[in-house]
Amino acid sequence: MESFEKVFSILDRAKTLGSQTLENGTKLIGPAPHVAPQAWLHRVYAPLSEEEITTIEEGIRRPLPTGFRNFLKVANGLTIFSDSLAIFGLRKNYVRTGMDVWQPYSIELPNLGGRPKDAKESHVFVGRYSQDGSHLFIDAKTSKTFRSKRYTAQPINEWVSFEEMLISETMRIGLLFDDRGKQIDPAQPRTPQQAGTLAS
Repeated sequence: MESFEKVFSILDRAKTLGSQTLENGTKLIGPAPHVAPQAWLHRVYAPLSEEEITTIEEGIRRPLPTGFRNFLKVANGLTIFSDSLAIFGLRKNYVRTGMDVWQPYSIELPNLGGRPKDAKESHVFVGRYSQDGSHLFIDAKTSKTFRSKRYTAQPINEWVSFEEMLISETMRIGLLFDDRGKQIDPAQPRTPQQAGTLAS
């Protein structure tokens, strides 16, 4: 679990802007009124129990890679830097009122009905970039993490593990935002460059 502390330490810098922890454990960090009145720079959802993680595996009809399972034990998904990058989790309902409005993007759809036709059985889709809708998936056989375009599983970026991806991408995207939570140059892509292996 310590491998994710670097990620949370970066997100916590926005607490200087304000933060809120809901009764259900969801953490809202850094109000972003320049995006929308109720928007937050980061949203980190409460950890899952082993039983809830098993519920995800049953729902997507495949086992979760170890690195992603470990992540779910510290956060049931998250969105960072005004939804630049989202990591999926267990969405328990679609209620649009009260605390239940704050839930992760469901991991089920991209692994079932919305799954790219060329995805392998070992591919588990775990996140996406909002700017272009590109996917993040883990190959359970190798633990490598890949980015692919929206409707295909052909890799355009590669990391050696989910942990390395999340740490390096949080650091990279963080450099695109100022201390007020605004993107420094809105014309700058928030997705990684489409070139080679980003971590080794």
